[in-house]
Amino acid sequence: PDSCKVLCTTAGGNLGYLDIQTRDYSTLMRSHEAAVLAFSVEGLWKQMATVSQDNTIRVWDLTSMQQLYDFAAADETPCAVAFHPTQQILACGFDSGMVRTFSLAASDLLVEHKQHRTVITGLTFSPDGNFMFSSCLQGSLALYSCMAQNSHVLRVLGNVVARDAGSGPGALVVSGDSRLLAFVGPSKYVVTVMEACSLDELLRVDVSILDLNSRALDSAVRVCFAPVPRGELLVSTSS
Repeated sequence: PDSCKVLCTTAGGNLGYLDIQTRDYSTLMRSHEAAVLAFSVEGLWKQMATVSQDNTIRVWDLTSMQQLYDFAAADETPCAVAFHPTQQILACGFDSGMVRTFSLAASDLLVEHKQHRTVITGLTFSPDGNFMFSSCLQGSLALYSCMAQNSHVLRVLGNVVARDAGSGPGALVVSGDSRLLAFVGPSKYVVTVMEACSLDELLRVDVSILDLNSRALDSAVRVCFAPVPRGELLVSTSS
C-alpha cells in the first residue's frame, strides 16, 4: 500500500520483492519449473531433496522452508534421489542410467557411476550408510560400497528386479539392521530377499497363487520391512 516494495515473480519459478528505497531485491520463495518426480527426506540436518522434470536437483531446509542447494543437469532428467543416512552426501539417479553422488558440504560432484543404461527406478542407502543400491528399468541391480566418501561398485546383477514394478522410494528396501535387501522381481509375481552386503539370494517367494480361491494371478506391488528387525517383510499385492 505504501508503494515502497514491489512483488515480483520470475520465469525461474522464484517469488521475490524489490525494495524501491534501498534498491535491494530479496527472494521469498523458490520452486521447480516442472513436475517433481521424486523426493527424499533426511532427519539429521532436517533437509529434503527434490528432483524435477526441469532437470534440477534441489535441497531444501525443512525448518526455514528455504532452498539451500540447486544442481542442474544439462541433457538428463533426474528421476531418483536418496540422502546418505550419516554423511552430507546426496545420491541421484538419472533417466540416462547414470548414478551420481554429490557432497552437500562442498556443493560438489563426488562420483559418477555408469552401471545402468536406462532410467533409474530404485535408489537407496543401507541404514548404516555402508552400502548403496540402484536399479533400472531393464531390471539390473547394482551394489556400491560407501564406506569411503567416494563410493565404488561391488557387484552388478542383470534381470533381477521386475521391469514393470514401477519406481519410487519403495522399489528397493533395506532392513533396519542393514542385513537384508528386498524388492519385487525378477517378475511382478515374485518377491526376492538378498543379503545386502553381497547380493546373494536368500529367499524367493511366488505371491501369484497365495489365494487359492482366486482365478486371477496376483502380483506384488510394494515391499516393506518391519521398523524393528524381527524377520518380517510386509508385501502389498495388486488384489
